[in-house]
Amino acid sequence: MIQTLLLCTTLLFTAHTSSTTSTADASTAQDDATYTLNLTLNGQPVDWYVGESVKRNGEWFDPLGQETVKVLFDGGSLELNVADWDTWDYAHILGVSYERTGENTYTMSATVRHDDAGWEDYANVIEFGGENVQNGLRELLHPHVNEQPFTRSQSGVSASGEVRVSANDNVDGEDGTVVTLDLDSEMFSALDSADLEVELTRN
Repeated sequence: MIQTLLLCTTLLFTAHTSSTTSTADASTAQDDATYTLNLTLNGQPVDWYVGESVKRNGEWFDPLGQETVKVLFDGGSLELNVADWDTWDYAHILGVSYERTGENTYTMSATVRHDDAGWEDYANVIEFGGENVQNGLRELLHPHVNEQPFTRSQSGVSASGEVRVSANDNVDGEDGTVVTLDLDSEMFSALDSADLEVELTRN
């Protein structure tokens, strides 16, 4: 019987960018953005925490000028590239799902968002990586200009322990949001299937 677990948490954070010129002052309102993050794995809330380099106050945190914020939760983590969230110049992972098909064998899927411009600039690789991961590389053979975000799967992935899910584009490589799951953790070891989604909204 497939077991499911749902996980939701909401974060609010503000990104501050210092301004040194009068023209930069005009863009301060855009730079001082707040975001709401909804992280779901079929529905039950879990606690999250951030490192000392990020200022947190309840459900709100300030990345203190950092372009990337690491968010930890039971069984995994997110590396959120907040600086690129509205432009999608890099390829971001917005969701990860898996179905266990055998002992340490999975069909894994990832949802990707990137500002594909055509053959000259598009997300071309999804990687399910890790020290104990094999057959986790999924090549994307064409741009997805009119299909954003999009989800693609890789079957026959042999994996245990941590699986780091990332995407590359053919211009900048990897620098977008990354999701890591620990398949051996209490959170995921009991699940034959899981569907984790990352929704970050700029307020």
